[in-house]
Amino acid sequence: MPEKEMQEAITASTRCDVFFSVGTSTVVYPAAALPLEALRSGATVVEINPQPTPFTAQAHFALAAAAGLVLPELMTALKVLTHKGTQTISR
Repeated sequence: MPEKEMQEAITASTRCDVFFSVGTSTVVYPAAALPLEALRSGATVVEINPQPTPFTAQAHFALAAAAGLVLPELMTALKVLTHKGTQTISR
């Protein structure tokens, strides 16, 4: 990853409330450090991966399935919560 983009990713990881680690082995650095940066900064970390990774035990939530299956269901659930007034999601 180019240096500028990597620095931006690290900054975003340290400022987010929720971090999704999707479909990565979390073994290729420096990108593998991003969920750790988010965790250290107090974010809730959600891992979505069919297989366990070295980071799985540290994630707040580990969803063991393919991203193509989990993400649509997750978005549907968030929309239901939004319609109930429980959460506000902005893009």
